[in-house]
Amino acid sequence: MSIAPHRNPGFHIVRPFIWISVLCCFAARLPAQDTLCDQRLHLPTAMVDLAGNDITARITNAGDLWWDGNDGRYTVKPPVDTLGDRPIQAHFTAALWMAGRDPGGNIKAAAPVYGRNRGDFDYLPGPLNEDGVGEDCLDWDLIFTISREEINRALDLPSAGGIDTALIPDNVLYWPGTGNPYFNDRYGVPLPEHDMAPFVDHDGDGRYDPAKGDLPDFCGDQAVWTVFNDATLHRDSGTPNNVQAEVHLLAYSFNTPQDSVINRTTYYDYKIRNGGAEDLLGFHVGHFIDADVGCPTGDGVGSLPEHNAFYAYSVNGVDPPVCVADIPGFGNTAPVTVYQVIPGYVSSICEAEDSPREDCYPEPALHAFNTYLLGGLCDPPARFTLPNGAGEIYNVMQGKYIDGSPVYRSFRGTRDSFATITRYAYDGGLTADGEPWLQCTGTRSCESPTSYSTSPFDLRPNDVVSYTLAVTTVFNVDHTTNGGCPDTVPIIRAAERARKQIECCVIAPGGTTSISPAADLDLAVFPNPQPTP
Repeated sequence: MSIAPHRNPGFHIVRPFIWISVLCCFAARLPAQDTLCDQRLHLPTAMVDLAGNDITARITNAGDLWWDGNDGRYTVKPPVDTLGDRPIQAHFTAALWMAGRDPGGNIKAAAPVYGRNRGDFDYLPGPLNEDGVGEDCLDWDLIFTISREEINRALDLPSAGGIDTALIPDNVLYWPGTGNPYFNDRYGVPLPEHDMAPFVDHDGDGRYDPAKGDLPDFCGDQAVWTVFNDATLHRDSGTPNNVQAEVHLLAYSFNTPQDSVINRTTYYDYKIRNGGAEDLLGFHVGHFIDADVGCPTGDGVGSLPEHNAFYAYSVNGVDPPVCVADIPGFGNTAPVTVYQVIPGYVSSICEAEDSPREDCYPEPALHAFNTYLLGGLCDPPARFTLPNGAGEIYNVMQGKYIDGSPVYRSFRGTRDSFATITRYAYDGGLTADGEPWLQCTGTRSCESPTSYSTSPFDLRPNDVVSYTLAVTTVFNVDHTTNGGCPDTVPIIRAAERARKQIECCVIAPGGTTSISPAADLDLAVFPNPQPTP
């Protein structure tokens, strides 16, 4: 891939006295400024590989995913009957985008693309303090890992008279849950008082203390947690007004060899807190994604808005065995990458008295999906180029072209005769010619990075909005019909399977936990046995 130039305190869901965790669990604008940690003096460096199943996914602590600044680091182990066990790149990179308006109508946005390659970031590691200023990122250039095996080891420790901290696994002992009395001993920095990494509060005191039986709360067999914020100069996007967002990311995966879909799925839970002193209106969040499924050329994308999903694929399902820069390709077994957007909650709505669930967990989750045609011989209109500036970024996150015009089902992006408006690129709706609007039957010679956004919310100061992105790699998808377009039936099936894996554990309004029976999804209770209150 050649890198293109780019232009709550008080909100803490406590689960007192009982641990009910299922294997599918859980659920005043400031001028732009550098934090105490200037990007030019100390760049974010922490990286961890999530590698709990057939996927290895690089996680960073500066808002981007799946790469090291040069090469893609999201690989998938193909089926043994195709390319053996040689892992191949299934993604190049992604970056968190967000945008909204202040009460005066000014746009606040953070939207990095390829900035890590140049040492330019829109986010820096660490939480925000009570004034909406980022903590020193020198202290927070950290990523925290936890595994099911470590939790089971902690559960096996004798608890009579208190648990001996010398026996507690380090990743449990120093987990950055709010109030952890041991965290400063290890990292030399105090934890903020507001909500931090998720944990099961065994005694219901609102403080994480592993010596009292509190344990990290996460899904799957391996998880990674980090915190970052945008209260810094946006050196990649160049947007002048900080969102003043504090972002918590919990990434995790399930080791399920008996279930190939879940064994090639990774999950990304985002909690985004408005750390500013004023309301954030019409706020959208999503990602820029440069998929590069195997080889970086010849990819297509499509969307399934009725399923809150979109996907990327190699046209005709074919990839060269070796592509540019000696990047290995998938050959004749190129998979489809499926992205499922799963709605979460909005804290202010959840906290409202007698708030119905459909208000607390608003849908639709997927609000817009755009694609950008770069390079090659595609000769795209200007509206298909990457957005430049806060206004263009906000336009595409609202489901428009960068110039603010509506998206039409048209390969030139214009209002052809009888063309209809949509917010979702290549959604399969009919063009003016009566043909399905699909990229694989139109322009094929361009790289096609994309962006998506979730539904807009109005966030008060300290409000939190959450959602989950599930990413699944699916092999053996038929491409023999519709000009090389992939069959959407297995794509939809994979998206729904990924969603059902985690929907059985729901954090409900009022701080209670609602669990669907594990047997409904043929899942085991985790941990097992459960601790006694």
